[in-house]
Amino acid sequence: MTQHKHTFDVLKNNILAEMASMRSFVEVLKLEQQALVDNNADALIAITPQKNELLTSILGMESQRSQSLVSLGLSTDAAGMQALLSQATHAALTEHWDTL
Repeated sequence: MTQHKHTFDVLKNNILAEMASMRSFVEVLKLEQQALVDNNADALIAITPQKNELLTSILGMESQRSQSLVSLGLSTDAAGMQALLSQATHAALTEHWDTL
């Protein structure tokens, strides 16, 4: 397996994991919102560690994505990701990125 292919696979798997974590984060935010509406301090206290854990995980995945882009010779910003996605061979990755 070439280094480019390996890095691409890592990047694709990372984006899929980011998508799952972001979905979980949105669900936790909905729970938090409801706890705020209900003025339920106990629920808020219980939600906070879960929210912090998800945020830490998402930030770690963002860092991994940046490292993958750098290893492909791309910048770590939106322009770097767009440069990667502009390659016709990455249609599946484009779909996942658009979802994220």
